Amino acid sequence: MKKLLVLVLLLVLVGCGSNNSLTKNLLEEYQGAYQKFNELESYSSEVSNELVVNTFDEKGKINVFISTIDGKFVFTKFDAYSKFVMEPQHLNMESWFSDGKQFLDVNGDRYAYNLTYQEYLDQIYIYTQLKPIDLIDKDIESVLNESNAYNFKLTEAGANKLYESNDIFFKAVMSETFVKESIKVDKYIVTIEDGNVVNLEVSAIINGQLNDEDYEIEYSETIDYYDLNTAQVKDVPNEDDFMTIKMDPPVTDGIVVTNLNEFKAYLTSIGFVTSDDDIYTLALEDVSYSYKFSTQTHFMVYQNVIYEYYWDTDTGRVNDCVADFKLEVLSESCTTEDFTNIENARKSFFYDIDYLGITDYSILK
Repeated sequence: MKKLLVLVLLLVLVGCGSNNSLTKNLLEEYQGAYQKFNELESYSSEVSNELVVNTFDEKGKINVFISTIDGKFVFTKFDAYSKFVMEPQHLNMESWFSDGKQFLDVNGDRYAYNLTYQEYLDQIYIYTQLKPIDLIDKDIESVLNESNAYNFKLTEAGANKLYESNDIFFKAVMSETFVKESIKVDKYIVTIEDGNVVNLEVSAIINGQLNDEDYEIEYSETIDYYDLNTAQVKDVPNEDDFMTIKMDPPVTDGIVVTNLNEFKAYLTSIGFVTSDDDIYTLALEDVSYSYKFSTQTHFMVYQNVIYEYYWDTDTGRVNDCVADFKLEVLSESCTTEDFTNIENARKSFFYDIDYLGITDYSILK
């Protein structure tokens, strides 16, 4: 009997040691591929994701919002390209970044912006941000390798690392006031070929609170990576075919804005005019911009249509279309063109605000 017990114990120990060794080997293979991915100078990707936002009150579920994105992205060290469709917002966008400019095509309407590359990436990552994460022993409960697909079961530490390392979970609710309470990762599968990450599948459920309401966010995404270190941005459009949004401001080194009068003086210095000290307007060849301080509104007029942005609530509107940028909620009547131009009005406001380093909007009252 003692011999039998010893043999059973030895078999158990050998089995555990074998599993631990296998897990360690698979984790090392993954870590090598993760490191190579981080060192890529360029790559292309095709993305498909779904976001389901459930909100609850004390009586139960009160709202369900579903959004999907399908698109293609190209990133290099200096330029980028994206094309995607976002539903049900009916956003069909194609954009390029090259030589310090973003070129945006929305249903044939074309706009150009002066941006830094990082600013462009920050915009694009709103729509796709998932990347492989740096996993260590404490992040995983187990891992299986089936046909080069490394299927990880993440621990609580690993799940939190996925959340914290990928802005998409934060951007999903579009608000800094969202408080995450828990995250459960149902799927984290990475396909590795020739030591390179070529596919990532993730699904997770995030629970938290926003504005005193309980949220349950279901998120799933699949990304194929290809053209590793060979990707190129091609067919960048001609700048003459795009409407340029906002002129570059003149050099105003050392300008400090601490109150409304100083901000109005800045607007005057870059070409805005006023007749009543409340509304300041800059008229360009095919678009005009206005500030109305009594209502805390920034207007963009394009093709005789007025697009309004309210900086006190971070909302915008045109006709019956209303956009809430904190929650990324659009009214059903919004078209792609409506949303794009409301967003352009918002960008125009922040162009001035960010240039001056203003963080306290109360000085604009």
